Order: sequence, then structure tokens, then C-alpha cells
Amino acid sequence: MTRTAAQRAAKAHNQRRMRRLMAYGQWAPMVDAEPARQHVIRLQRRGVALHVQSANTGVPVTTLCALLYGKAPYPPSKRIRTESAAALLAFEPTLDDCPAGARVDATGSIRRLRALATLGWTTQAISVHVTCVSAKTLEQLGRAGRASKVTAQLAREIRDFYAKTSHLPVPADVITPWIAERRRNHAARQGWVKPALWDDDSIDDPAAEPSVVERTPRYIALGEDCLELERLGHSRQQIAERLGVTRDGLQRALSLYRKTVLASSDMRKAA
Repeated sequence: MTRTAAQRAAKAHNQRRMRRLMAYGQWAPMVDAEPARQHVIRLQRRGVALHVQSANTGVPVTTLCALLYGKAPYPPSKRIRTESAAALLAFEPTLDDCPAGARVDATGSIRRLRALATLGWTTQAISVHVTCVSAKTLEQLGRAGRASKVTAQLAREIRDFYAKTSHLPVPADVITPWIAERRRNHAARQGWVKPALWDDDSIDDPAAEPSVVERTPRYIALGEDCLELERLGHSRQQIAERLGVTRDGLQRALSLYRKTVLASSDMRKAA
């Protein structure tokens, strides 16, 4: 079989690495397959199919099948290549890796629904955008918070809607102001937490706790920093690099900052 230049280079690299490890007495090409097998089975139970695990780890589906079921007349693998085991154990799927019907932890979905309620969002209004379940089901999920699992599709729809709306006031043309106020009052009585007190990176973690002090939304901090650095003569590209974001990400944050903060300030001055 003819190999490409990249394949030849990879083979040469692996051979050099093997000789180096052998020289130090550290060469272990195969390891016990059981930890990797249990990890693959756990992900399967969460709804992550073998082909998804294969695509994300580079381990062929045939290897995964041999790991789980064996290959006639041989039983399931007792040993697996070290590199394959490391790749499999390192893979933890995100919500987007899960099929629509997979059952995932409901913690983040419940917290997001409650946080939206603190802004005045009703489940009836949310159900216009989160369409895979009824408004009644959303209400029960947010109020009771008893569900331990929801479908990946529902979790994704709630997450995406929350990402679009959690930093904005509820539009008066979507929810009547007195209804929004009633919803906010209900959320306050329940002790539900505002979006600004949740870290987007940990809101799905059952062990995470909300912040005690309300944080400035990131788009506001980026917008303020951008305008200040522009006044000092920096270009958008320089500002993006300095703030550790992409230029497109900086532009989105600045656009949102102008739309919400500066527009609100102009309205107050006019009043």
C-alpha cells in the first residue's frame, strides 16, 4: 500500500518515540482494556453512539466493537493500545455531541428557566422558542425542579434561548409589563437566582453555587474596555488581542453594548 508523506512522517515519529521509550524502559504499547471499556459503556448509556465516540477520539469503530463485543471467535479485548485507551478516557462529550433523545442532567435547564423568570420571562413566552415540549412541561420543570434528566434536545433549546436573552430586558411587545413584573415577583419569592449571578461555565454543574455579588456581564466589560482603548488610539485588532477575544467576538460584544447600555443611557437623558 502506498503511504502519503504525512503517513510516512507519522510512522517515523512513532518509531523514534518507541525506541526512545524502550531505551528508558518505559515502553508500554498495551494496557488493561477494562477502564476504557467501562468508559465507552458509560457514554453509550448516556446516548453517545460508538460512531460519535470514534469520530471524537480517532479510535476506529471496529476497535470499539472488539473492545465491547469481541470478534468471533475471540472474546472482548483484554488489552488495548495505550494511545487508544488514553484517547477514549480523555473524551467527555458536550451537550452538542449527544443525540436529541439522549437523557442528560437537568440541573442547567432548571437553573436557566428560573433565571429567565427573574427577568420576567413566562414559560408560555419561552415555549414559542423552546418548541420540543409544551409550556406546561416547561413550567413544571422550572417550578418543581424535580426532574433529574431531560432530553438533550430540550437542554440545547433552553440553553440557546437563554444565551440569546439572559442579558437583555424582556421586550414589552412580547410580554405585557405587568405580567413580567408578576413573574419577577414570583421568582423573587422563590429565591431564584438572576442570570448575572451564574457563571456560564458552571451553571450546568450540580455542585456549582451562584455568586454572592452580581457580576458585570462580559459584553458590558468588553464594550467599556474597547471604547476606552479606542480613545487611546488602539485599533480593533490590537484591542481584541489585548482583551483575549477574537475580533468578531469583540465586535458582537460592542454591538450588544451599544444596543443595550448606551441606548438605555440616551433614553434616560431624553426623559
